[in-house]
Amino acid sequence: MSGLTSLAFIAAIGVNTHIPYTDGAYANIGNMLADAHYLGVSNLRDSITDGQNGAAPLASYIRLAAAGMHFTILSGVSGHLTDATLAAKLKLIDRLAHAAPGSVVAVEGVNEINNFPITFNGVPGLQGAVDMQRALYRAVHADPALPGVSVDYFTGYAAGDYGPGPSPEAVAGLADYDNQHPYPNDAQPPSRWVDPKHVLGNEPRGIGPAVYTETGYSSDPKLPGGVNQDVQAKYELDLLCDAARYGVSRVYLYELLDAYPPGSPQGYDGYGLFNPNNTPKPVATALHNLTAILAAGAMPAKPGALPPLAFTLPGSPPPYTLVLRKSANTVDILVWREPEIWDEARHVEIPAPVITETMRFAAPHARIAIFDPLISDHPIQTAQAVSQVIFAVSDHPVIVEITR
Repeated sequence: MSGLTSLAFIAAIGVNTHIPYTDGAYANIGNMLADAHYLGVSNLRDSITDGQNGAAPLASYIRLAAAGMHFTILSGVSGHLTDATLAAKLKLIDRLAHAAPGSVVAVEGVNEINNFPITFNGVPGLQGAVDMQRALYRAVHADPALPGVSVDYFTGYAAGDYGPGPSPEAVAGLADYDNQHPYPNDAQPPSRWVDPKHVLGNEPRGIGPAVYTETGYSSDPKLPGGVNQDVQAKYELDLLCDAARYGVSRVYLYELLDAYPPGSPQGYDGYGLFNPNNTPKPVATALHNLTAILAAGAMPAKPGALPPLAFTLPGSPPPYTLVLRKSANTVDILVWREPEIWDEARHVEIPAPVITETMRFAAPHARIAIFDPLISDHPIQTAQAVSQVIFAVSDHPVIVEITR
């Protein structure tokens, strides 16, 4: 049985934002806050600015932090970085942490060196990124304004012309969490693509603590790897469940909203959970339902508070499962399958087979409820005092809630 609680599962979900962009939908901080609350998440990942060249002022970050948002902040994106530019970035992060204590949870190394080349103190490429990572780790953990703040590794190693570099699991002084951006290729199901053994190419000796600070699917089927909005919803729920099953500590979906409409000069890529007019896409609605189901009646579980729950799912092949402790007498079991449901050549959804599953228990339980987050946050079926339940699974997680 998993030691993960339903509240911990929710707490591991984050979304990427672009607060510095003041020429599009991210300029509306009120909408951003409402969107995050609707999703039921409080983790945001972004760079940080204070009005430089028309970017957002620090006050925008402070407003979000004061409303309960928590930040992973990028320490650098591209260009010629130095000890001085790192110190200036950390000074700005310190100001946010001082204005809203506890709002900064992590500082991340440079972003996707394979796509956005950097130098650090004149050293280019992978070595420059490693050098900056060491400097970042030392500075954050020596900073009295950032107690308890973790350091996430840089991304883009083992890609393009770059080798894997050192592992933060094996080499001290680099990061508290390894990190990459595992975007599934060719509109394929996510399980293989978010498996740390596939993603973290710098850890041949074993997988240590890890986060994924970007991942997701575009809902623009005209783009390579893009899908429609329905498939985006299914695959991204699958992705979050897969990452939790693999033990990934935090996952940040890319991104909160589509800042610009299709055809705009700034560009459009369709990765947002919300449309350019700020209406929720199906993925936002599904994520809202998922977090609402898992949060309802949830309480922090004490170690050993819930005896192991024995169940069988005799289907062949068996579906994926993830067991979450919800309260002293309630368990949520997420059950899902991941068939390929997108034909990239024809840009159409492939209907998934519907599999009837039978979950059996050693003894009757007081109540069993089945939820489908693609439909609502209310049960689609319930039963009392039964030792088995029959339900359908196709291409996204359903939740079997057991009350003893």
